[in-house]
Amino acid sequence: MWVHGRFGSQTDTGTYTVVAIDMVTNCNSIMGGNAVVSINALPVDFAVSGGGSFCAGDTGVHIFLASSESGVNYQLYNGSETSGDPVAGTGDMLDFGAMTEIGTYTVFATNATTGCVNSMDGSANISINALPLVFNITGGGLFCVGGTGVDVGLSGSQTGINYQLYYGSALASVVPGTSLTLDFGNQTIGGSYTVLAQNTSTSCQTSMTGNATVVVQPVPTIYSMTGGGSFCSSGTGVNVGVSGSDAGVIYQLYNGSGVIGSPLTGTGYPMLFGLQTADGSYGVVAYPDIASCTTMMSGSSMVNVLPLPTEYSVEGGGNYCPGGNGVHVYLNNSDIGMNYQLYANNVPVGVNMPGTSGAIDFGLQTIAGNYTVTATNGLTGCINTMEGSVTVAVNPLPAAFSVMGGGSFCVGGAGEDISLEGTEAGTTYQLMLGVSPTGAAITGGSGAIDFGVQTIAGTYTVAATNTSTGCTTNMSGSAIVGVNPLPNIYTVTGGGNYCSGGTGSAVGLNGSDAGVNY
Repeated sequence: MWVHGRFGSQTDTGTYTVVAIDMVTNCNSIMGGNAVVSINALPVDFAVSGGGSFCAGDTGVHIFLASSESGVNYQLYNGSETSGDPVAGTGDMLDFGAMTEIGTYTVFATNATTGCVNSMDGSANISINALPLVFNITGGGLFCVGGTGVDVGLSGSQTGINYQLYYGSALASVVPGTSLTLDFGNQTIGGSYTVLAQNTSTSCQTSMTGNATVVVQPVPTIYSMTGGGSFCSSGTGVNVGVSGSDAGVIYQLYNGSGVIGSPLTGTGYPMLFGLQTADGSYGVVAYPDIASCTTMMSGSSMVNVLPLPTEYSVEGGGNYCPGGNGVHVYLNNSDIGMNYQLYANNVPVGVNMPGTSGAIDFGLQTIAGNYTVTATNGLTGCINTMEGSVTVAVNPLPAAFSVMGGGSFCVGGAGEDISLEGTEAGTTYQLMLGVSPTGAAITGGSGAIDFGVQTIAGTYTVAATNTSTGCTTNMSGSAIVGVNPLPNIYTVTGGGNYCSGGTGSAVGLNGSDAGVNY
């Protein structure tokens, strides 16, 4: 059976022929034709370069071939897997681009005409460096101008990592990781703070989560305290304020350490906190929108409550009869340095009386009404009304009724009657002869009274006395009693006999009084 013969792979270049030899007869024949073997050159061996490490999340690292040949295609492999499409040689260095898969990269070159393949020299390794772990930025906040700032930190850290604190684009500080929380210290520059973590070995960086905002709060303007002063304890107090204010700033009034009233919002103008009635040193604290940014206003306003004069009792007063001297009004005690003024029906009476450390007698008062006393401190001017009041009243006099009767009678006669046309209950009526009472006083009722027949010549009046008040007054008019003398006695003369038809006998009187009829 005929079979094809194979002489194996021939590596020497040249023209190959075949001679057939019969192994028994040794006869041979040259086979027809020939085979020409020639050696196609392998692609030139160029060095693979590039590779290296890159940080996770980056675009990778490039792999290069030091040079290339036209007509040759270059295939990049990661291990046994192709990476990307073949790249045609250009006669220059080749860049296979940025690779992001880890592994060992090699390059095989294939002659596009001969199909000859050659492995390029060397390889390039690619590895991915892990990014620093992400932690949260902590801290930040608001602080007042002149303060120590606010703390900025990180919720955790890794050793071998440097943590860079930035405010805006400016680097503020670098702190190495410790595997614990980190503190960048107090920050005094206003702005937004971020943190960038960088591996000290790989330089891989990543931003920490969030940010910390530092706000520098301006301190309110310092204004001066205004107002204050002294006032009497019976007064309404004195105003306390500040000489100016910042719009939107809160102002709180204090008396010592105690808060007084509700805070006021600044208007850009001076402010008053109203009348203050408590002793003490008043100050004002201003703060914007947080209680920590406080500023004391300059100085303080002192409020001094002056004591009122001590209250003593008003005494005396009472009733008196019209035409009398009045009644005394007293103050049961007084203090030196005080002036005491008496008032009748709220109108001053007399002059101020200086205190004596004892009782004061304001003298006899005749004005009917209510009497009070005020005391004025000679140094402070504080006025206080003394305790209580007294009343001075003028008792009414008995009603005036007319005295009736009187007249003249002859010596030896019964006399003349005297009466009063009316009376009042509670009043006694005394008949007076001149300035002397005559007879017993008669108690009035509601009608006229009769003092009887009076035989002593003279002018009679009636004095009425109120039995409750003792007030006495004379009744209207008077009654005069006159005792007329009898004519003188003379002797009757004449008489005798006379003749019938005669003229009679004369009868006479040996004397007469002018004005007397006989």
